[in-house]
Amino acid sequence: MTIWVQVCDLPFEFKTESVGWSLEDQLGEVLEVSHSNHVIVEKYLRLRVKILLHEPLKCSVEITPLGSSKIFKYDVKYEKLPLYCECCGIVGHTSQRGFVKFQERRE
Repeated sequence: MTIWVQVCDLPFEFKTESVGWSLEDQLGEVLEVSHSNHVIVEKYLRLRVKILLHEPLKCSVEITPLGSSKIFKYDVKYEKLPLYCECCGIVGHTSQRGFVKFQERRE
């Protein structure tokens, strides 16, 4: 399934096509990085990603700048997401059990 993903609150220097393509190992196969003449103009980095329905969705991504050992963590939002279980992270069903397990998975 392909879906648009938003990586939120990135500083300007991380809002690049190359950072978008580099997130493939964390989010799934990146098919497209949204830009206007190679410039990211939105408030977030927007990627079209092919996700596997049997694997949990990621709540965040980690980025380590070149020449640094510090890891930065950024939240991820999914656009027009169909049925999604906040407890196990799998697309295709929902859960009424609330956010407890979802929050544990984020940490």
